[in-house]
Amino acid sequence: MHNIQILKAVKNNNNIVDKDIQSMLLPLNLMHYIMCCPRYHIQNNLIVPNGLISHCVSIIGTTVFITLLCYRTYVLSNEYTAMFDVLVYYYSYYDIVYYTFGLTMGCTLSIIQTKKNVEFVLIFQKVHRFLNDETSFKNLILFNWIFFVAAIVCHFFIVSCFFSILTYYSKFVWTAYLLVFLDFYVINVIRAIKLIEDKARLWTVNLLNKNIENMDVQNYCKRMFESYVDILKCYDIIKVCFQQFVSMIITWLTFLITLFLIFMTDEGKKLCKNVLRLHRASFSKIRACGLFYVDAALQLALMGLLTNYTVVLLQFALL
Repeated sequence: MHNIQILKAVKNNNNIVDKDIQSMLLPLNLMHYIMCCPRYHIQNNLIVPNGLISHCVSIIGTTVFITLLCYRTYVLSNEYTAMFDVLVYYYSYYDIVYYTFGLTMGCTLSIIQTKKNVEFVLIFQKVHRFLNDETSFKNLILFNWIFFVAAIVCHFFIVSCFFSILTYYSKFVWTAYLLVFLDFYVINVIRAIKLIEDKARLWTVNLLNKNIENMDVQNYCKRMFESYVDILKCYDIIKVCFQQFVSMIITWLTFLITLFLIFMTDEGKKLCKNVLRLHRASFSKIRACGLFYVDAALQLALMGLLTNYTVVLLQFALL
């Protein structure tokens, strides 16, 4: 199946990925290969969607990881003694629910959205061929590697320090190392958004280019419009591929905050109420001459105001 897809890609000659794009995607792809959930395959400079074998490997790998987490909790349940820490016991159950849901969703998305991921790479490459700042692109590659290495090093360091204190549970340290997988998904979402942000910034810089008079203005403007359409397509693909995963993270954070509030002591609840009361009484947003708030929504409000008055003036002028 995988070889058939490669032959089709060679025949169509539409799935060729440039070397610089491959070097930029390499650390992000390594994260997915470590998790046994690749989003696509790049071979001989050709990118193709995952085949049946890759889907099976993703399902088997995810099942093995989840089984190991369940095995850890099962062993801990049978060793419940006086020296057993209750926090570790309940935290292991939390790991099963949270990481099982996260890993299952990641595996499902890698299977279902494999063609969308290929489409994202090809569209982004098209934008990159037109909008390319060599220095900025090298920084993207560098930070992709930094995020990849930092995620592994920091996670392994924190887990090793934690289990060096809880020596009784050190035999389960290998399962804790697996929890870095969910961090890989988060990093991929962040870096994908950063790629689009960088191209949007370059698009703005090119739009304000003062040397446009020396170019073929009509063709240049046409390519600028096409690149903007492609940037929006990339953003839409990111939404389709990652919004469920981001929603899952937000849902679980809300759930944790709710649990924290439920099991909080009376003194803790009193502290939170006092902070909220003080916030309502003392905090206020920055105001410009007492007329309007200066916050993140100010630009949207100004654009809305400008649009409304523009429509009104056009109605008077044309009707």
